Amino acid sequence: MKKLALCAYRNAERIKNLFEREGFSVLSTPIVATVEASADTLSPSVLKAVHEGIDWAIFTTGMGMEMLGKIAKGLGLWEKLLNKLKDACVAVRGYKAKNVVVRWNVRVDVEGESVEELMEQLNRYEFGGRKVLLQLYGSRNFYLENFFLHRGAVLDVFLPYLYTENEQAMEKLIRAILEGEIDAVVFTSAYQVDYLLDYSRKVGSYEAVACSLNTKVMPIAMGKVTAKHLRKAGLRAWAPTTGRIGALVKELKKHRFEEV
Repeated sequence: MKKLALCAYRNAERIKNLFEREGFSVLSTPIVATVEASADTLSPSVLKAVHEGIDWAIFTTGMGMEMLGKIAKGLGLWEKLLNKLKDACVAVRGYKAKNVVVRWNVRVDVEGESVEELMEQLNRYEFGGRKVLLQLYGSRNFYLENFFLHRGAVLDVFLPYLYTENEQAMEKLIRAILEGEIDAVVFTSAYQVDYLLDYSRKVGSYEAVACSLNTKVMPIAMGKVTAKHLRKAGLRAWAPTTGRIGALVKELKKHRFEEV
């Protein structure tokens, strides 16, 4: 296995270089781009948290947390926001969000590898009348939002960036999958799987794409959450033993393709 398609948008060049240094040929297909929300859109959440306080902060991505900090610093309210977070209960999804919380010297009360795991842990707590700051990513997550609203929480949603479909990259990836130009597709996030399958349905190539991913082209997942997402979509999946890009590159070089 030598030819890979890489779906990453963030840090794509760095990841591509890691693969190429190990002898892989990489086709860049950033099928989903990230668009940051404006400061004017995001500032009200910071102001509300600082002036009205928060009882719970729910963080789902490290990037989203960094943007929260960036907005607070731009408003000159970083120290005040940080103090509010230290006084609140904090829940995180995934190691990237946890790393930022730890770097901020904020206590982690609840954590989960996926949104589903996080909700399972949070189900033990009462949220009636509690002020909850919920940081989302990519798009609104009404399933998660309703989890808090149905429990009586006073919810404020912080959505710092949105996902947008890269049609040109999508066509490039589908063509590579169907015409045998690649041996594997590297998915760095679960949402990339959804976007690829939704787009392939839209253009009438879903059956052919799914068949190829289950027979000829190996779907590679950077982490167990993305691997689980592939399986739920009816596709096979291979993932490294740890959800880190370095581990993925090293294990992939050894040609260990046990499905997970």
